[in-house]
Amino acid sequence: MRGFFIVILSLTIVAATLVAAFDMDYWLLPPKQKFAHSWRADLALLEKTKHFPEAWKNLKEIEFTSNESFVDEWYKFTHSPIALHKNGKFKLQVLAVHQIYENRYGVLLQYNWIDLATGNTVGEIGRTLKLGIVY
Repeated sequence: MRGFFIVILSLTIVAATLVAAFDMDYWLLPPKQKFAHSWRADLALLEKTKHFPEAWKNLKEIEFTSNESFVDEWYKFTHSPIALHKNGKFKLQVLAVHQIYENRYGVLLQYNWIDLATGNTVGEIGRTLKLGIVY
């Protein structure tokens, strides 16, 4: 009986380690939660690696558009992870394009920073969030 308990405990520890190491619980989330999680993680990575222009720290508003209404719902669920500043001088345009390639789906995000005073684009970057598998 004691040996059986040790085997079960060992299997539980191995399973928990695998789930943590490979972020397996992520793949069980519904798409809107995957989008929220992936978007926040990607923004944190971009900020950490300093891939944003200076305008990133001076955003007054965000204009979010997408090619699918359910992606708009995902955005509303996410509660925009981007900080805004009352006296900001830039608008961030975010275009989200839902895409399916072979058996995978995801969202392409195109960011454009617009100077509110001139209307000029001062920076842009595109990112792809891979969210899951289409069955």
